[in-house]
Amino acid sequence: MTPSRPRSKERALERRHPAEVLNATVVELALDCIVSIDHEGRVIEFNPAAERTFGYKRADVLGKLMAELIIPPHLRQQHYAGMRRYLETGEARVLGKRLTLEAMRADGTTFPVELAIVRVPLPGDAVFISYVRDLTAQHQHQGELQAQADKLKETAMELASLNRTLLEKSQEALRARDEAFQANKAKSAFLAAMSHELRTPLNAIMGYIDLLALEVHGPVTDEQRERLERVKRSANHLLDLINDVLSFARIEAGRLEFDIGPVAVDDVLRSTEELLGPQIAAKKLRYTTTNDCPGTRVPADREKLLQILINLLSNAIKHTREGGEIVLACARRDGTIAFSVRDNGPGIPAEKLEEIFQPFTQVEDPFGATRQGAGLGLSISRELARAMKGDVTVQSQVGVGSTFTVTLPATA
Repeated sequence: MTPSRPRSKERALERRHPAEVLNATVVELALDCIVSIDHEGRVIEFNPAAERTFGYKRADVLGKLMAELIIPPHLRQQHYAGMRRYLETGEARVLGKRLTLEAMRADGTTFPVELAIVRVPLPGDAVFISYVRDLTAQHQHQGELQAQADKLKETAMELASLNRTLLEKSQEALRARDEAFQANKAKSAFLAAMSHELRTPLNAIMGYIDLLALEVHGPVTDEQRERLERVKRSANHLLDLINDVLSFARIEAGRLEFDIGPVAVDDVLRSTEELLGPQIAAKKLRYTTTNDCPGTRVPADREKLLQILINLLSNAIKHTREGGEIVLACARRDGTIAFSVRDNGPGIPAEKLEEIFQPFTQVEDPFGATRQGAGLGLSISRELARAMKGDVTVQSQVGVGSTFTVTLPATA
């Protein structure tokens, strides 16, 4: 029986010098291509890595011109000229250097390689060993890295452009904010000045009405007295509007002062009822006060808290039909004192619940109540409450009624 080729190869190696075995093993197992040529440029060694890389079998290339096998046509003349020059003159331009150039596979395709050529130090004709490393994967990776770098550069340029645009927009927004602030400041100053100028002659008018009613300038008939009362009611209404505008202007300008101190809840509830009692009676409303925290004091500005409750109760009176019900209640709730004003009026649509706190906003009354005021009461009430570390909120259902709640901290 004929022994297998691998076994024959092993026996052949066993008969060789250990150094030869070592060198043969290195060539056989090397990961890079090793191609040896003689002085004529013919292949005398072609290791397995070279077979895999170039697509030739070792047996097919031995004795053939290396240049015709693995060097692209446009580089062959340069290769031949270099070998001839070295053999004739000893001038070596590429020996011992690492070069990057193109190589060619058996199918004619070219690819990048790294090449190092050395002359074997043996007597006689020259023998050269070429170490060739395929750079295809490395170049591919470098190409991918370059593409990523280009993409990152492009992204960085886009981000820089966006950043410039954002900076410009931010500067525009800051300018617009400053302009709006100045315009708002001027508006508030104008409203405050106008309100003051209007109140002075209006107070004089009301004073003259009182003098006429007291018959200081002569007798007044019943009909004239009734007309004087009508004029006075209109003047009072106008004064309320002016006071609202003045309060709103002061709030926006940040010039409203607060005198925070312990305010007796019982006193506030009683004062509110006394002030609005005539209006409640005029509409024949059922009015109830419930106080679940008697004797309690809340940190607040008494006049501002009273103003808030009067605003809320006045709205409830205005929008509740004759014979309706209003409840003013006070209770402790999660570390706060909550004052609530509940009515069984027309209610407010859900989409309007936040809008009603905007300045100069009023909601249509389905019962046909005439619009009164400037639409500032709720806006002022909420701002006053928030200035005292509280808030004003609302819950409402159309056709059922509304509940406005003022919450203030239970302790300072």
